[in-house]
Amino acid sequence: MAIASAAQQHPGLTLIITNTSADALQLEEDIRFFGSDLDTLLFPDWETLPYDVFSPHQDIISQRIETPRKRL
Repeated sequence: MAIASAAQQHPGLTLIITNTSADALQLEEDIRFFGSDLDTLLFPDWETLPYDVFSPHQDIISQRIETPRKRL
């Protein structure tokens, strides 16, 4: 609730960094509840480890490319 309130009072972009993807998803849901007029963008985790031999899912790659390009 405090983050949503602060974001509503601040005219610019508010960046929030979380420890896990689950925390980010929960926080995004909470902000949408408490600040229904706020737009939110989620920059997803790669969901792979640096030494994995496989690439992240294409949807994740696409969202990571598209998110910084969006305008709120």
